[in-house]
Amino acid sequence: MGEWLHIAKAWARNKHASEAVLQIEVEEDNFLELDPLNITYNQACQIRSYIRKKGLTRSYKFDEKVIWAPIVGTETVRGKQFKWEWRC
Repeated sequence: MGEWLHIAKAWARNKHASEAVLQIEVEEDNFLELDPLNITYNQACQIRSYIRKKGLTRSYKFDEKVIWAPIVGTETVRGKQFKWEWRC
């Protein structure tokens, strides 16, 4: 979800009425080797609009290993999030 556990818990609580999160620890060098797609706030807003318009909110794939983007669409949670699409 992101870099801070409290933000991940807040997001889970706001969206799913739960504080359940999965914490994954990856060394910074190993993470950067995955070449994450870093999305700006404006890009994230545009992508979110497209995904919602097409009805792909649970199925959209970027075809990247990791996407690193700001959380958009809520006033209650601020921070960056990760979307993992990479499979071993």
